[in-house]
Amino acid sequence: MTAPELSVELEVSVRTIMRDIEALGVAGIPVYSVRGPQGGFEIWGGFKSVLRAMSADEAAALALMAAPGHASALGLGDVVERARRKLRNAMPAELAVEAEALDHQLVIDAEPWGGGVPIQALQFLTVAIKRRREIRVQPVGGSELTVHPLGLAHKVGEWWLVAVVDSMVQAFRVIELRGYATTGSRFERPVDFDLSTWWRNHVATASP
Repeated sequence: MTAPELSVELEVSVRTIMRDIEALGVAGIPVYSVRGPQGGFEIWGGFKSVLRAMSADEAAALALMAAPGHASALGLGDVVERARRKLRNAMPAELAVEAEALDHQLVIDAEPWGGGVPIQALQFLTVAIKRRREIRVQPVGGSELTVHPLGLAHKVGEWWLVAVVDSMVQAFRVIELRGYATTGSRFERPVDFDLSTWWRNHVATASP
């Protein structure tokens, strides 16, 4: 696939794709480019990564790669678990044991006491973000809004929706939104928008 095709498929900028391809090469993964109309980037046929350079502590840290409760709330619990199993299968057996052990020693529960956002709301938003569906929501005490959902952020027990409203990117507490509905329209995600960068800047400037 070409860099532009990869950027569309992975919903990131072309610059991010090129940076990641360079990082893969530095990590020893044989990525090569093919010129011409049918060209693009490929990984050398038959290549299989074995995570032998990983330490025991790094292997155990795989148990922290995603809070299971968050993944389940977003409808991704099974997907995350499959990914974790694949990573463990790529490790030497002794490191896989270290990763498995931490699952029985640590629980991460980042949700507030008394429950948080309904799972149905998070799963609705997850699908809308993935499929680039325009939606309508109504903030508590406010008027109905038509928004283009770009992503979700979780901070200190609260879920936030990051979305474009009237050409401006804004953040909304998901627990304060009601009346979720799709408009039937799709939207184009801003090409150079990076959720992590935007969220860090938002947190740095917003009032708690």
